[in-house]
Amino acid sequence: MTGADDRARTANGPAVRRLAMGKSVVCVDGALGDLDAVVIDPERKRVTHLGVLLHRQPGRGRLVPIELARETGDQAVISLRCTVEEAHRLPPLHELAYLHLGQVPSSDPDWDVGFQEAVAVPQGGAGAFIEYHPNPDPEVVIMYDRVPKGAAELRRSSVVTTTDGHDVGGVDGFIVDDGQITDLVLRRGHAWRRGEVLIPADALAEVRTDKVVLRLTSSELKRLASERRDESARRR
Repeated sequence: MTGADDRARTANGPAVRRLAMGKSVVCVDGALGDLDAVVIDPERKRVTHLGVLLHRQPGRGRLVPIELARETGDQAVISLRCTVEEAHRLPPLHELAYLHLGQVPSSDPDWDVGFQEAVAVPQGGAGAFIEYHPNPDPEVVIMYDRVPKGAAELRRSSVVTTTDGHDVGGVDGFIVDDGQITDLVLRRGHAWRRGEVLIPADALAEVRTDKVVLRLTSSELKRLASERRDESARRR
């Protein structure tokens, strides 16, 4: 951040930003892609990177440091302080590994494996191969996300559970202040009325890849949702 940025931030109040999954990400000279994942330092409850899927390039993404996000006053998009060309030179979000069943991507001193998807491809490529050979030794193509060591990666599909073991919805995004998480935006599950609940960061007991565990029981979460709903109604 430059001194001018800091002065503007002080004059206009803290830079609170909503990182909503699926939100458009734009650079100073054009659109880049959509927010697919948020990478978090689970100990500090701080966003470190944005996982951005590139427009017109299916299956390709970039790992964008949160420091590149800038405050523009336009909450409809996430704005970056770089050009599209510069963003395309950032580290790739996805990697491919060709393994045998039971193997996992090799460890790296600087990176961990985030989300991963595997597709088994029988040797020889015949679709009916497994039907006639129940114990083949196929090669597995794994596409995985590469995240900094010790980080957790969350998507909209990531589950949120209460301390008493109830799945209560998914991660819709985060409210952050200069990268520091102030609230998790919970997208309610089937047992809840449609809508969202803002859950304060100090109520997050555990954050790991694809899962958040709350310090709240399901009844405490319902009470919080009711209180937040009442606060919202009073502000109208």
